[in-house]
Amino acid sequence: MTFETVYPMWEAVRSRFTKTVTALTEEELSLKLGETSIGQLVYHTGEVEYIFSDWYFDQKQPKIEQPSLTDKEQLIDYLAAANQFLIEAMRNLPEEKW
Repeated sequence: MTFETVYPMWEAVRSRFTKTVTALTEEELSLKLGETSIGQLVYHTGEVEYIFSDWYFDQKQPKIEQPSLTDKEQLIDYLAAANQFLIEAMRNLPEEKW
């Protein structure tokens, strides 16, 4: 396995997720299932990408201010930054470590 084989799969899944988040309204970000809002789940997705970059690709998360969980634009920007960070972490992993 290499970055070249993983990236197209990642991009397909991640772009579908991004499209779904982009289609949400700001009002929907506050909707909850139990104690967790959609905005919290969206934020957590980016958070997990940063954690995964650290744990599996040894790339430490930069200092980033948490976005508002009800501001769609801030959440989308956060997701884009997390995605780009993870992609770069995958790209920088030496082939022999895949």
